[in-house]
Amino acid sequence: VVSDSGAYRGPNIPREYRLNVVSLASGTVVWSFAHPYAGSSSSSHQPIIEAVGDVNADGFDDFMVGEPTYFGVAPRSGRAKVFSGIDGAILFVFDGSAAFTYFGGSLVGLGDVNSDGHADFAVGAPTTLHTSGGTANGEVFAYSGLDGSVLFVLSGISMRYAFGYVLINA
Repeated sequence: VVSDSGAYRGPNIPREYRLNVVSLASGTVVWSFAHPYAGSSSSSHQPIIEAVGDVNADGFDDFMVGEPTYFGVAPRSGRAKVFSGIDGAILFVFDGSAAFTYFGGSLVGLGDVNSDGHADFAVGAPTTLHTSGGTANGEVFAYSGLDGSVLFVLSGISMRYAFGYVLINA
């Protein structure tokens, strides 16, 4: 998947970026579509794109797009979407739950964690407030590829360390 940077279209108008799935065998674009980036129109933050494996078990790898500056329930609450790798259909949409959590700022495929035949994935929210104390410890949410349910949540233990800022499958 290849994306452009999203053109500035004016004040208070969301940027729009193009997602292109390119064949590695031929170098040609297999499919392409424009997608609105619903973050701040003047934001320098670009969408995050990550391959996450075969989420919908159709034999083709799928991908996620994170929009950490998305203005959903609150400013910069963030959003993450899972797309089908074969046709770009949206499989799941997840929204951050509070302002300035930057949910979707990091993404990673986890493989099939729960052995249900669907690739699972995780989304970072590096400035999520910890419920016991109100400090910005960060969280990582792991989701089932079968139905999008939360498999587990990992929380940072120290203030200002931005737990979940980077996610890597190793």
